[in-house]
Formats: sequence, structure tokens, C-alpha cells
Amino acid sequence: MTSACRVIFALATSACTLPQHQARQPRTVVTTGGAVVAPYDTDFFQLPRVVIPKGFQLATGGSNSTMSKHTYLPVGALPHDWKTRFVVVTETRDAGGDLDRFLDDLQVEMRKACAGEPVVDIPQRFVDDGFPAAIQSVRCGATNDDGEARLVLYKVIVGDHVIHQMEFAWRMPAVADAASVHVPAADLEAAAASLDQAHICNLLKPADYCREMARPLPRR
Repeated sequence: MTSACRVIFALATSACTLPQHQARQPRTVVTTGGAVVAPYDTDFFQLPRVVIPKGFQLATGGSNSTMSKHTYLPVGALPHDWKTRFVVVTETRDAGGDLDRFLDDLQVEMRKACAGEPVVDIPQRFVDDGFPAAIQSVRCGATNDDGEARLVLYKVIVGDHVIHQMEFAWRMPAVADAASVHVPAADLEAAAASLDQAHICNLLKPADYCREMARPLPRR
């Protein structure tokens, strides 16, 4: 799986199609606490955990053998006419590689997707409960897809076997200078706070925020 499909989630009007695949078909679980467990392999004992922003609901979703994607929009918004959206992407490590490769590929594809030169912030790298992670924002004055501007804020966490990406994207009229693309500070702060709640849960040693996912391990 190339990173081109990954970038479409952030910059295109409609995400690339991910049909259901019979082999290694991922699953999605919604817990009572409102958290979404992205697709995973139970043998890995690692569950990506995301808290869906208040006021958002699932709009589209799909998966294949190496990647899954779920798009959430504000209640009442339409997939073809969105202004703000939240996207959760999970892909296998064989498809996405390590964190360095992920970030390098993403920046290359971002520049291809923008009609002009984007403003790509330096990734903030850190360790999220033992897993390599990064947060980054990208501003695009106009996209090649629909000619409108984008601001994307995303977090990526690299697990032992999966790469988990969560992103907020805002769509607005095109501008000549990508540096002038902006959204209200309160919206950015709320998005950053939501991304801060995204983690990979290790069922062997679940943290407090993962307790709701804990369950007996399958017998070997």
C-alpha cells in the first residue's frame, strides 16, 4: 500500500475506496466509553484507542488486507461537502514501515497533493506510552483535488505491528499563501486535546485509559 491513499484522507474531497477484504479482515469495536478500537490482530495484544470528538459521527468506513479507514463528520455534515472532519487510519507495519519512513512518505505526498508549496511544520516526535509517535500540521493554500485550502493536524503512533494515524482536517476557500491558512485557535486546541487522548493500548499491561478494553487473553 502506497502512502498516496493515506494522503487522500487529509487533502481530498472524498477518501480513496477501501473495499472489504476476506483475508485478515480487520474489525472495529466501539466501547461503552465512546472510544473506538481501530482494527487490529488479536495475536498482537495491542489496540489503538481513539476518542471520537463530541458532536461527530461515523460518515464512511472501509478496509482491505493492510489498511482501514473511518471518517467522522459533524452531525448533519455531508461527505461530499465537509468543512471539518476527523479520520482514523490503521495500517500494517509491512505496508507503512517505521515512523521515519511514514513521515518522509507523508511529506512527499503532501507536496504532490497541494497545487502550490505547502507549509509543513517540523514533526514533534515523542514516545507515547513506549511507542514512537509524532504530531504534525500541514497547511495547503489549494489542493489539486478540489482547489480549496486545507489545514491538517495529525498524530501518528507506530506500534509493533500496526501504524495508527488520527487526523483533523479543515477545508476552506483557496488562498495564495499557504501560511495564511488558519482555523480558530479554540478549534485547534480542541483537536490537539482530542489527539492527546489517542494511544495504543497493550492488553498485557493496560494503562488506566485502556481498562475498558481489557479482557481475558485467548488461550494458546
